[in-house]
Amino acid sequence: MIISRYPKTRTFIISCLIILSVSFLSCTDRGDSSLESGKETYFTGDYEKASKILGVSILHLNEEKKKLKTSGRYDNKTLDRIEAKIEKSADAFFYRGMSYKNMEMWAEAIKDFSVTLNMNSDYTKAISERAICFYELGFSKRSIEDLDIAIKMDPNNPTFFSNRASINLKLRNYENAVLDASKAISMDSHFANSYYVRAEAYKFLKNYQKAINDYKKSIKLLSNGSHLYEIYLSMGKCYYHISKKEKAEESYKTALKYDEKPYLAYLNLAILYGGEASPNSEEMDKAIEFCIKSSELSDLKEDKPLTYLASLYFKREDYQKAYEIQKLAKDLNQYDEEINEWLDIYDNKRKINTD
Repeated sequence: MIISRYPKTRTFIISCLIILSVSFLSCTDRGDSSLESGKETYFTGDYEKASKILGVSILHLNEEKKKLKTSGRYDNKTLDRIEAKIEKSADAFFYRGMSYKNMEMWAEAIKDFSVTLNMNSDYTKAISERAICFYELGFSKRSIEDLDIAIKMDPNNPTFFSNRASINLKLRNYENAVLDASKAISMDSHFANSYYVRAEAYKFLKNYQKAINDYKKSIKLLSNGSHLYEIYLSMGKCYYHISKKEKAEESYKTALKYDEKPYLAYLNLAILYGGEASPNSEEMDKAIEFCIKSSELSDLKEDKPLTYLASLYFKREDYQKAYEIQKLAKDLNQYDEEINEWLDIYDNKRKINTD
């Protein structure tokens, strides 16, 4: 009645209502836009920045849910919007969890994945990713339980089988790792990780030729250089075990191109040359050269290259040098009984030789 009598008042009130509704709508979009921005940042690999943006998104989405719930409107449209906000909140927690996981913040990632599942119990990816975090924190049983649940919920997802294969491999359940990796491959034959995991399992089961075949397949499928060092190194070991020396050498030298831990490739080359080399042969010279290189690249922080180098000098009957190098290895690893035993042997030999 009052509004109709005073046109200016009516115009003012309508304008305020329009401003409030626009303000409310723009507010409800902030959570959505920051979620999309956070996801985009996550896929660029800037996980720290992504986690911060997604944290802001979570705050906005929570505020927007509260406003919708306290609006006093319970029509289908409002209820649908509330449900949509809950789904987007689950997404925000999931991708923040993924960001934490990639930064190896395992406990924080588990918390976010658990919140995701509280909001959406069908979010199977959150279960699978949480399983990996549980494993990294040492909760291997809980990890396998999560993956079992994920597989029951989505038995046609090759990633879940591949992840369980990876964890079985780490737990030394090699036969189970082969079964899970094979299942993943049967669903997706272009899944490089599944071939790599199965190859590793075959290697530990001493089925070297099958391992080599799977390593080769994983190399063909890899789109980037990740794992290539480990693959060529492992493949070289398999060739070594089936007495294909030239192939083993080729694999080790290829591994050196992907130098995450080049000292291991040089150490394996040293073992390859030194294994059957006579004391004063060219092969022994090469073995010592590679072993010295391995020790230098490890910054003398690894006892394995030094221990093997000492054994090569011992083979050459240079007992003084063998003793000195083994003493350095002992300084790095005081509690290795084998190192101490060999040190005593070298010490006795050098004393006899001196006398």
